[in-house]
Amino acid sequence: MATEQEHLALADKNERVIHFLRPEMNKFSDWVTTVAFYRALHLVDAVLARDKKEVYTHGDRARILRGTSRYQKIYQHYRPLYVASLVARYLQDADGSTYHTFSDFMPPELVERIILGYRLKEIEQSVGKLLQ
Repeated sequence: MATEQEHLALADKNERVIHFLRPEMNKFSDWVTTVAFYRALHLVDAVLARDKKEVYTHGDRARILRGTSRYQKIYQHYRPLYVASLVARYLQDADGSTYHTFSDFMPPELVERIILGYRLKEIEQSVGKLLQ
């Protein structure tokens, strides 16, 4: 299991990738979404590492976030990011709905506004408070 600091370093690396891809959002909104999800995952895992929660799968992480009141605000924003990343990676969401392109699910301007400007930002703020 990675440490809190290792997860934070990976989250920072993902942030740099987002900044690299962001100018080409119209071409790479799927990749921006995927990397945003993994940034969120590592931020969440940093908190879970500090709290000594063992996570081996996406399911483990979701159960802990969903079932622990301390993490409710994180889960509220993490779950939609997870679903968006599924569509970005597999063109299929958690309910089995399929899409021809990622933009059919979410156009680039909404990735900018919702994924980066809302969901990821809320996770960053919540994690920041828990790691203070």
